Amino acid sequence: MNMVGKNCRGKKDIQKKWLKGLHIFVAVIISMPFLLLLTSGDISSSQTTFSSGTTISSTDVNGNFDALFSLVNGNIDSTNLASDYSSLSDVSGGFMASDASGNITATGNLTASGAIKAGSPSTSSGAGDLVSEDDVLADDDISAGGDISAGGDISAGDDISAGDDISAGDDIEANGNILAGSPNSSYYDTGNIVAEQDIIADDDVIAGSGLYAGSAVAGGSGNGTLALSNSSGTTTITMLSDNSGGGWMRVEDSNGSSSNSVTIEADTNGGKISVDGTQVHDYAEVFELSGKRAIDPGMVVVIDPDNPGNLKVSSEAYDKKVAGIISGAGGLQPGMVIGTREDGTNDKPVALSGRVYCYVDTSNGNIEVGDLLTTSSISGSAMKVTDFSRAQGAILGKAMEPFSGESGLILVLVTLQ
Repeated sequence: MNMVGKNCRGKKDIQKKWLKGLHIFVAVIISMPFLLLLTSGDISSSQTTFSSGTTISSTDVNGNFDALFSLVNGNIDSTNLASDYSSLSDVSGGFMASDASGNITATGNLTASGAIKAGSPSTSSGAGDLVSEDDVLADDDISAGGDISAGGDISAGDDISAGDDISAGDDIEANGNILAGSPNSSYYDTGNIVAEQDIIADDDVIAGSGLYAGSAVAGGSGNGTLALSNSSGTTTITMLSDNSGGGWMRVEDSNGSSSNSVTIEADTNGGKISVDGTQVHDYAEVFELSGKRAIDPGMVVVIDPDNPGNLKVSSEAYDKKVAGIISGAGGLQPGMVIGTREDGTNDKPVALSGRVYCYVDTSNGNIEVGDLLTTSSISGSAMKVTDFSRAQGAILGKAMEPFSGESGLILVLVTLQ
């Protein structure tokens, strides 16, 4: 009987100690200004349930009461997901998710009816990554100071902006802008946009570095424009898709000057290629030239019968094998060149039509504007035609300016006949 009484008293003592410890634990929890949330499933909320700083909050690694640190193995669904260098600024209610570096990471989806923000892309790159192994979806902006990366889609109701790269295993789609890279004055100097499928934006798509799409780059309901800038921030390639005007692309010089450009355009009336430039005048094709001697721009060349497909410098008068004039003399450059161009003397563009400077001589007398020209007995030179019976098939063009000297360069309109 005494043993039973001792056992009962022992159990009561244990129960009292357990209850006392539980009271202390509850008191500590109630007095603590934070709650650490660990979950292996989904987090779903509205602003009233998880408004920042009220129902669920936590301390950062330095003990400051300012953010929620969560390890999420499922989906994150909320009104707002944000991290602004571990502060609560710029958040209009919603669920805060970050780590000490301002990163947001989930192995499932990141979904918000408001905005998703990690760091500030407008300030500097590399501060706050936004990473999901599945989709990143928001009804408002998606932004990060560092990378935005998703195994699936990235879709925003407004802008998608990142201080570094934007990459998706599927589509990247925004109802506003898609911007990658840190702003450097008026342009973006870093950042890739990479999608395994489509890149679609209703407004601008700006990549400081590269733009890569496994499928298509497309505009929204308006006319689409794609502009590529060089390292100085100057736009040198512009493409436009116009609902009424058709397609248009322009490549400009390193200064972005339209006066030195190539334009390709097409509409319902057809297509055309325009080459603009004060020193661009002829159409040329690259030929391999026989012989080891230096061949200069402006020289007349003929077909080489000993080397099919090759040309050589002319040396006979009224030569019916005449093929054209080496382009590039007098500072004039070919407007279009067909074929490859290599360094050396045996691979030159030959003007087949258009205006080009040509070496001439006065073997058959002074040259007047409009005179027909043929090959001369002087190597690489042209002269005016005086024997029209011999000139049939040997005419290389018409003189566009007079010449009365011994030999020199004049402007010629190439018209082989």
